[in-house]
Amino acid sequence: MNGAAESFNYYRKIIRAKGFRGEEAETLVHRVALIAEIKAIIEDKGWTQQEAADKLGVKQPRIAELNSISVDKFSTDLLIKYLYRLKRMVLVTVIEPPQKPSDTSTALRKRR
Repeated sequence: MNGAAESFNYYRKIIRAKGFRGEEAETLVHRVALIAEIKAIIEDKGWTQQEAADKLGVKQPRIAELNSISVDKFSTDLLIKYLYRLKRMVLVTVIEPPQKPSDTSTALRKRR
């Protein structure tokens, strides 16, 4: 498993532990992943919150919200725009979710 997949699984576990399920959980996972990328870029550049705000064209409190992973404050669209301003592009890959062992056992029980 690659690093991105491991990160997504980690985010998924945290979000599910907070009680989110299904499509709502999946959208939160992606927003958290985008926020994590933005935070990593800011850290790698060694920018202060104000420097990051200047680069993104926002006020410093927005960077503080990013740092605290306030997912509810950011849409996926906005996070992609921020990444674009940081000279990054987002690549989307759509896959079928892996079947869980519990799903298999449920399917087998239904057949009997």
